[in-house]
Amino acid sequence: GGDIQAQFVMADSPNNKFIMSGGLIRHSDTSDDEYTCIQENGGAVYMEKGTCTISGNAKIKKCSASKTSDAKGGSIYIKGGTFTMSGGAIEQCSSNSDGGAIYLEDGDVTLSGGTISNNVALNGNGGAVCIQGGNFSMENAEISNNAAFDKNHSGTGNGGGIYVTSSEELTVNLISGEISGNSSGRYGGGVCVDMRGKDDITTTVNVGTNEYAPAIDNNA
Repeated sequence: GGDIQAQFVMADSPNNKFIMSGGLIRHSDTSDDEYTCIQENGGAVYMEKGTCTISGNAKIKKCSASKTSDAKGGSIYIKGGTFTMSGGAIEQCSSNSDGGAIYLEDGDVTLSGGTISNNVALNGNGGAVCIQGGNFSMENAEISNNAAFDKNHSGTGNGGGIYVTSSEELTVNLISGEISGNSSGRYGGGVCVDMRGKDDITTTVNVGTNEYAPAIDNNA
């Protein structure tokens, strides 16, 4: 529970666990002089290694990674860990670079519920989620009305909803849920799996099953 304006920093330990099942984290901005943030990345949560779990009625709202031009992860930044979401919402967050809501490097993202909406990567990839070197799985979650673009409208910014790339074997599972109303300045209004120049790497994208299928529509 509670209403918090802060940046949580958990650095360099595989035993890190950030678990949020209720309450609100809001208006945390890494460039805000009044509420000093230790890290330029991750407006609400910064982690090196470990696991981050969002569930229940938890909400992260109007957080920003904007201290520098390459600040990543408007709400959550994770390097070398995992992110799972089964409920709650992340909304109206922004980054100056990749991952308007979530940026994850060298780890996996699993969504089995919850909503990620109205977030923006102002000069990078992944309006909602950006994964650099990891896998993505989605079931019964909603990713809507996010955007990735260059604020100078130079035609860059990929994956308005989801952006995934890797230098190793990669799997993307889009089982069910909704990806809608997202937009990008270049490739993949809804989803961009970017393996350009990596033809020798095995990449698997699974969309739907015999029983379920995601709604992917109205992306641009």
